[in-house]
Amino acid sequence: MRLPVQQITEHCGISKGAFYLSFKSKDELIIAIIDYFVKNVTSNIELSVDKQQTTQDKLASLLTL
Repeated sequence: MRLPVQQITEHCGISKGAFYLSFKSKDELIIAIIDYFVKNVTSNIELSVDKQQTTQDKLASLLTL
């Protein structure tokens, strides 16, 4: 389902101008969202790996992210 920019901005409570100050297009917004989630998951994985846990506990914590 493809939402128009106006519908996205109305849902977020911002103007279309504010949207275009941050993103050139919806595609750029989607890339930013994916990047945010990938960085978040990567960070959580790094935190789990750095913990002093057994291998089984590390794997279990990664599977529950």
